[in-house]
Amino acid sequence: MWFLSILLSISYFLSRLPFLRAYPVYYDSFEYARVAETINFSNFTQTITSSHQPIHTFYFLTILIFKQIFFFLSAEKVLVLISLVFGYLTVVFFFLFVKEYLDDKKAFFASLLLLLFPYFFIANTNILYESELLFFQIISLYFFFTGLKKENIRRVLLAGIFWSISISIFTGSLIIFPVFAALYLKIKKKLSFLSLALILIPALLTPLFLDILIFKSPAIIASKYQLHFSDLVSTGGGLFVFGYRILRNIVLESSTILSPAGIIVLAIIIVIYSLTTHYSLLTTLLWFLPPLFLMQFWHAGLFGRLAIFLVFPASLLLTESLTKNWQKIFLLFTFLVFLVPLLIAQTKNPPIYRFYDLIKNVPNVAILTSDSNRFLYQKYELPIFVFSPGNDLPEAEKFINENLKQGKTVLIDSAG
Repeated sequence: MWFLSILLSISYFLSRLPFLRAYPVYYDSFEYARVAETINFSNFTQTITSSHQPIHTFYFLTILIFKQIFFFLSAEKVLVLISLVFGYLTVVFFFLFVKEYLDDKKAFFASLLLLLFPYFFIANTNILYESELLFFQIISLYFFFTGLKKENIRRVLLAGIFWSISISIFTGSLIIFPVFAALYLKIKKKLSFLSLALILIPALLTPLFLDILIFKSPAIIASKYQLHFSDLVSTGGGLFVFGYRILRNIVLESSTILSPAGIIVLAIIIVIYSLTTHYSLLTTLLWFLPPLFLMQFWHAGLFGRLAIFLVFPASLLLTESLTKNWQKIFLLFTFLVFLVPLLIAQTKNPPIYRFYDLIKNVPNVAILTSDSNRFLYQKYELPIFVFSPGNDLPEAEKFINENLKQGKTVLIDSAG
């Protein structure tokens, strides 16, 4: 076990350290960087409530703690360090969980699969909260499962606390409750809602208590938990279009999280297993239902941020189903092939920074751009016009004319 753990640790850091991005790239990363630069113990509440909703309470608290420990690092380096550290801890506890759920060798293979999933790699090497979210999700599952096996109520209660922290990072983590039911079924062979309440009650009360302690405002707390919960995929256009949108989200987001190869292999295995009698379809459904549901929230786009929990059931099911060594080696090689372009892309300057490099020496400039690209220009307080729904061509023309009258050079980037 120790040899496998060391080998897994080496694999993690060799595949992550050369590709760290200690600067914001993705949409919300600029917001996290802005908060991290100004946050301290005296202005904590004011700073995080000025960030966009939903507020990732415990993630911001982690930023504050890491800033105190690693005071010699810039805010952006602290943020990517959080992603790296919690990504590693996620791999460690996923290995420990699968070891209990299956066995040592299967735990090693499942963890290697986890390392090769594209969005897990992105979460570990960029300024994003997902690494920490996944850590608290998997450690809660680990303590819940081992607590049930050993009939240790303290472990079960601790699992509830860890799960509550993941909810404090992202309220959608509430949706993984069916997975706890699946684990309970695996150990006890039947469901007991009274027993599941042991984990559900602390999971609900702890983040609420933390928010009350920090925000002291019912309005802020209510908006944190209510915002976006109604942002499910549109039902407009009829049943057929609604069904198409659901399937589109599943295919696109699963491909982003697992790679196109990952979703194809996984889909084939699920179909085969659903036709056999020895496999529990209910267990599979309970594991996969939460990420499939989270994929239907449109506000996070179609790149899988909310449904990244999918990496856990996908790794487990692939590990359980592939029994021959050649199958495992072939799958690992295939996933690596799909990951290589992402590794190469991560060594290059992102488009927004290339755009900025082109115009940073142009005096008195104004920019027309997209919503996803605006943050870097705003960081340097450049006048911008953002193309988005509601901002039509007449308004863009007005922006251009006004800035030209002021003697500014008006440019449009390719995103605009």
